[in-house]
Amino acid sequence: MEDKGVARVYRGNGSMVSRIESVASRLCGRLLIPKKYVWLGGIFLITGCAQQEDLLPAEEERVPVHFTASLSVAAATRTTNGGNYWVNGDLVGIYMKYASVPLTTASCVEQRYNKQYVVFCGMNTNMGTIQPRTQGEVIYFPNQDHVDFIAYYPYTDAVKIVDNNTYFVLPLDSVRMMDQSTEENRSQIDILYSDNPKDRYREERDSIRFSFRHVMSKLRINLIADSSMQGTDFSRVSAEVCKVPYCAGLALADGITFRDILIHDSKTISMWRWDSPETSSYAATYEAILVPGTTPGREVRFTTEDDRSFTWKLGDGDVFEPGKIHVWDITIIDTSVSGRSKQAAGAVASAPDIQVLGYTVVDRDGEGVAQHPDLCR
Repeated sequence: MEDKGVARVYRGNGSMVSRIESVASRLCGRLLIPKKYVWLGGIFLITGCAQQEDLLPAEEERVPVHFTASLSVAAATRTTNGGNYWVNGDLVGIYMKYASVPLTTASCVEQRYNKQYVVFCGMNTNMGTIQPRTQGEVIYFPNQDHVDFIAYYPYTDAVKIVDNNTYFVLPLDSVRMMDQSTEENRSQIDILYSDNPKDRYREERDSIRFSFRHVMSKLRINLIADSSMQGTDFSRVSAEVCKVPYCAGLALADGITFRDILIHDSKTISMWRWDSPETSSYAATYEAILVPGTTPGREVRFTTEDDRSFTWKLGDGDVFEPGKIHVWDITIIDTSVSGRSKQAAGAVASAPDIQVLGYTVVDRDGEGVAQHPDLCR
């Protein structure tokens, strides 16, 4: 009866019972020990090991992924002139998906998507380690599958899942886009993206290095003061980019495609003025971060402290490319005293293409005639 009672308790684990019975039979024959005592001893021995195994957390048997972030290719998360560096505490979002398939909710391994990681860079601001913000954010390699990784900056928990709960879209902060006068606002819209770690697997022990690239475009204007602008305080001249289309956000599957660009839902973006001009030959230097692409009718309006307005119109075919700063030298001419209209004319910039702030500088030609300020809405 005692044997049967014990057997009933452990009958749910057939393999364990078989092992116990086999060991008990052999020992009883050799040592002349009653079978029931050996059977019970076997139970205590084997179940003790099983309980010890059950105490091991699954995470301790898994291999966490270690990340670093390189800025040697993509550069700055900070967009002030001269700034090309990570800042301790910068937040990035990371996705792990099965190798060689598009990023979707279904391709993310164990729902490991948009995990929040923190950049720590120490004294080396061009290279940083990326660590999970909390233990719950840790990404582990799967046991067998090969995987790809995608990362973006700056992190947000507002990533949208669209098209029947399939694709991820990183929204653009329209409020920060329209007011780029502060460094904080600029850093939150200067999107970085990396998808270079591909076909990685558990046995690899090296850190996964992300090489980030800029997703957005930049417009830079170097303002040249004509003699007719004598007496103008250019430290108080503001600049705005007009007729900029609204955009829902960036497709994280490729880091290139912008979703739902609405040409007719246009905005006005406040450019920021450098603390000092790019060179002493300029009266002022302005920049704005823009969604790549071409938009007919885009204009730039300059407004002086005494409310004189000058509007320069970009060419309808001017294409703003991702990761590039598009530079124009613009001369303001005020000939209203002689009855002629105010002008903002472009001059050819002669400097060659160079690398600045992680963006490639592209010098452009520009020309235009001033418009009334109420055309810029």
